[in-house]
Amino acid sequence: MLVKASVMPPPSGIKEAAFLVGANADLDKAEAEGRMVLGQPLGEDRHAWQATLPVPKDAAGKMIITVRFKSGVGLTGFASAMVAVRDHPVPNHAGAPGAGP
Repeated sequence: MLVKASVMPPPSGIKEAAFLVGANADLDKAEAEGRMVLGQPLGEDRHAWQATLPVPKDAAGKMIITVRFKSGVGLTGFASAMVAVRDHPVPNHAGAPGAGP
């Protein structure tokens, strides 16, 4: 599952975004188990990041995705969102929120 997250970076910038299938409370355990996926910046300004996350084959309905942002000085911030799990990707439509290029 391809996920994207946006952030308003502090003056020190964002140096890392790590994504996880699960809630914020699961981050330390997920990191220790190697289940976090490092994101890739989508531009030089590093406001938007994306990652491809593994989704369990039996996943259905909705799941929580969490991203941990790290600033250039090591401060962290978190964001979580509930996303729908679908059998097939739904194409983006121009002008729709989250629409691709």
